[in-house]
Amino acid sequence: MPVDDFFKSQDRTAYRISPDGKALSYLKQEGKNQNLYVESIETGKSQRITQLKEKNIIFYFWVSDSELIYYKETNAVLRQADIFIINKNGENERQLTNNEKSSIKILQDQLIDDKFLLVSSNKRDSTVFDVYRLNVRNGMMDMAAKNPGNITDWITDSEGKLRLATASDGVNSTLLYREREGKPFRPIVTNNFKTTLRPVAFSHTLPNVIFAISDVNRDKAALVEIDCNTGKEIKVLFGNDTINITDAQYSRKKQRMSFVVYETWKKEKYYLDDSVKLLYNNLDKLLPKTETRIIDRDKAENIFLVRTFTDRNPGSYYLYFAENQQLRKLSDFNSAIKEAEMCEMKPVSFTTRDSLEIQGYVTLPLYKKPEKLPVVVLPHNGPVGRDLWGYNPEVQFLANRGYAVFQVNYRGSSGYGKAFMASGFKQWGC
Repeated sequence: MPVDDFFKSQDRTAYRISPDGKALSYLKQEGKNQNLYVESIETGKSQRITQLKEKNIIFYFWVSDSELIYYKETNAVLRQADIFIINKNGENERQLTNNEKSSIKILQDQLIDDKFLLVSSNKRDSTVFDVYRLNVRNGMMDMAAKNPGNITDWITDSEGKLRLATASDGVNSTLLYREREGKPFRPIVTNNFKTTLRPVAFSHTLPNVIFAISDVNRDKAALVEIDCNTGKEIKVLFGNDTINITDAQYSRKKQRMSFVVYETWKKEKYYLDDSVKLLYNNLDKLLPKTETRIIDRDKAENIFLVRTFTDRNPGSYYLYFAENQQLRKLSDFNSAIKEAEMCEMKPVSFTTRDSLEIQGYVTLPLYKKPEKLPVVVLPHNGPVGRDLWGYNPEVQFLANRGYAVFQVNYRGSSGYGKAFMASGFKQWGC
């Protein structure tokens, strides 16, 4: 296959669904210009709502049923951007920030009192991020929480209230909590850099309880409940000694955990909500022999944006309408790829000379005997991180040219537990 076919970029990217489920948005590349489009889900009629020339939109999101916020890149090298808000019909565009040398990160993508966004910014001090209320009506920013110098992360509850923070001294991380805004943060638990404690969401029924992914006092991470008054673990929602939880999803609408994600040779789900399990089962029936990922949804959780893929197909984007269990295809990720001409990605393992089991993947070229093949070893970046089963254009290009490709999750890779990650300390390259 021609080299360019493996690495073609999409002309439509970054699909999003409006909160009311009436509109679909996306970025469209037209020559050197990239602009934001909005399409009516009911009629299919689309409209370009921005008029940018040789400038990229590096991030955008719906902030209400009728408004979107986007970041227009101003300096790619310094990763600087101006922030704009615009109506879904392209009218009433306003600039919220102007050539700021600082960075602004959205903490919560929902409006508070129909005008405030909670954001973090290093405009006061380039080395730390404070929290501000950004008024999207006039662009004014008022400080909501000042960083004392050691806060590395700020976390809100489901109502957009700032309730958690993470502090670090470079070795140890401390989770800080407050019952409500206006009260001071206080430390509740401290862990070293080898340990993971990642909050996922606040409980709706118990405001002092959070769901978190944790490997505190265990090798494999689990989904747990933590009492923020004491910093103590209350119970394990899902986890065991053989699998490592890497992600979890919480439903704002249903106000409960939906599922957890754990990694073996593929990403797998364990469902905590039967209705979510039914949703994915319906998708599996409509899209057999392919992996599905829900990447966006409307507020009512009736319309879903679905991405599919396999190890031999980069996949497609669909809208899924849960009410009538129907799909509408939006676009292919790369229409030049023919699945039958791609190569299977197989899980493999081996034991090191010091008796550590290492997992990885091998992709063999089609129509060749798997004997005495030239091999490309393709390590993932890191040192943490890992390779996972799925489509990789670089791997498929090399296999198409006759190489066997070996991807190894070397010692120190994530996804296999705390001990395996720590086994890489001072051992990378061995």
